[in-house]
Amino acid sequence: MAQYHVAVVLDTGAATAMRLTDAESVAKRLLTRFADAGLETARVSGADDRSVILVRLPDAEAARVAEAYGATAPIDAAALQRRAAASSTYFCGDASLGKTRGERGSCRRLLGSIFGFGGGKGARNPYAFLHAPYKAALAPLLASDALEDPLRVALAWRAAGAAAAVDEGNGAPWAGLPSLVARGDAVAAFPLHDEGRRAALAEAAKDGVHTVWSRSYGRFAERDLARYFGSSVAFYFCWLSHYASWLRYLAAAGLALVGVVACAPAGPVIAFARLGAAAFMAVWCALLCRSWHAREGRLALRWGTLAAAKLRGVRPRATRAAFRGAAGALDPVTGRADRSYFPASVRARRRFVSRIRLAFDVLIALLNVVFWKAVHVRLRAAGLPGVIATVGNAVAVFFLNERAMDTATRRADAENHALDADYDSAIFEYVLAFRVINSYAQIFYVAFVQRALEGGCGHRDCFAAVGHTAVVFFAVQLTLGNFLELGPATRAAAAAAAAAPSGDAAATAARQYALAESPDVDTLDDYLELTIQFGYCVLFFVAAPVAPFLALLSNVLEAKVDLLKRVAKRRPVPTLDATTIQSYTSACLALGAAAVLTNAALLLYVAPGGRDVLNSQPRAVAIVLASMVAVARFAYAGRGKLPGDVELQLQRNEYVLSTDAKLLSPVERAAPGRGEP
Repeated sequence: MAQYHVAVVLDTGAATAMRLTDAESVAKRLLTRFADAGLETARVSGADDRSVILVRLPDAEAARVAEAYGATAPIDAAALQRRAAASSTYFCGDASLGKTRGERGSCRRLLGSIFGFGGGKGARNPYAFLHAPYKAALAPLLASDALEDPLRVALAWRAAGAAAAVDEGNGAPWAGLPSLVARGDAVAAFPLHDEGRRAALAEAAKDGVHTVWSRSYGRFAERDLARYFGSSVAFYFCWLSHYASWLRYLAAAGLALVGVVACAPAGPVIAFARLGAAAFMAVWCALLCRSWHAREGRLALRWGTLAAAKLRGVRPRATRAAFRGAAGALDPVTGRADRSYFPASVRARRRFVSRIRLAFDVLIALLNVVFWKAVHVRLRAAGLPGVIATVGNAVAVFFLNERAMDTATRRADAENHALDADYDSAIFEYVLAFRVINSYAQIFYVAFVQRALEGGCGHRDCFAAVGHTAVVFFAVQLTLGNFLELGPATRAAAAAAAAAPSGDAAATAARQYALAESPDVDTLDDYLELTIQFGYCVLFFVAAPVAPFLALLSNVLEAKVDLLKRVAKRRPVPTLDATTIQSYTSACLALGAAAVLTNAALLLYVAPGGRDVLNSQPRAVAIVLASMVAVARFAYAGRGKLPGDVELQLQRNEYVLSTDAKLLSPVERAAPGRGEP
């Protein structure tokens, strides 16, 4: 059983002015500093609005301290409480805290310099108890920018298997902490769910059909999403509902094309129906991205993240590799070497290594196509259906896509990014590049390569083979993705519900610890899943017009399941904010532009008799293609512009912030003659 020597208690109760989001920010910074110092940490949360970080010092340091100070018993909680009630100043020392007034004063100044808290005797200061032997070890780690005021922090020594974290309400150890540590459950960092908002969001997620039909979860639900998860996650759900709602139109066009192909005789009717469907798809892609850009601006304005310069700090998340800067010039204040930068040459070399690894992964994806093609030939020679090889290829593609996320995370850690945004972008670029090639390589082979190399596509014409392959791949991706996404989370939720009775703080913390973990890249993976799904819908639309309908059915389920998964089946995540999801929508817009070329190539070079039919009416084809180009230009031209009402509100905000009244300090505003007409 792990023995921890220090407990840090973050209190976000109703009596404090500290919000849960602030506590999470503080906790992440503390965990990062402890990790940088090589200290082992653990984290537990309780229903009494307290979050506890446990710190274990190295064995040699702990033994030295125990031998030097005789620290073999836990701190006397009652003595701490009596001294805390008798004075509002800070204390530090061993169990006999601050015997003299001079010692108490020096301790107060020390802790004030560590935590950045001011105030003297009689001031309403938070209490901080610091065991003297660990004062020197922890003081450099707890700089003034690590904590935010107001905040109640209790630092105490944990020894002999007993928790010495002080509960300021009754002087007893925090309920449930010893048992959680003893069972080994105190190993995670997460806030507890807010049951009120959790129930409201679960109610909003129940009707996926209504969400898709109305293009949103409802204005109040979107507000609660932003407050509960942060705007980064809220943007994902708003984009999911918006995209799924627009899929209705493309799915209707696809089903109409299926009906025309099934009922009309082969010839000009089918050829021009496919050309019209391709033109509609191009218009749909452009208008989807343009309409989302307008809605995104309004949402960012409503949530207060519009035009924010930087929403994520330089300090990395505790769940990813910390930034390891190179030693530079000495800081004239602290005398320490500045490690806030990383040499550009070293970064370029590491990025080059990442590109080589990406090329190697792409080679594996292409070899996967060759392997399953050989399996397909052997199956056909043995008289077995070739669809077995197609399904096997689709399953292999799915697991290669999943593996790419782990590889990209390791490469992003090696590239040593200082900002979370740069770290996420590196993962997104790597995974998107690989998944685009891996997911569509087999379909492109069937469409444009197989006939040239093999003289045909078996018993089907190549155009029908493209549609068959695309539908099989897409259906397998949707089935496996939803199954693997829901299965572990559902089992974890069931185990958590049966683990312990409700109502006890320790049981609540243990039950929510048993839920599935929510990684920081969780939303990134969801965005990538929608982006690849978007490609399946549009890149081969004329050959597989039923794909948008399958995507619509899947997204009706996703709109319900993804939200329920986060509020009922996973641990809560600290709130993260974002100003935009433009990188994801730009990827969709690029796929839409590529879809114009792929669908045109399918019609002209793959569809049976397509070139002859379309060449007979060159004027009509030219008009349709010109319209597609005009719509694409319209979408790209307006891509960087915000809606007029949002631009007007931004101008108003800038004007208000530029006035003297807003720039005055509180003292200046309170001075006579200020603020009067």
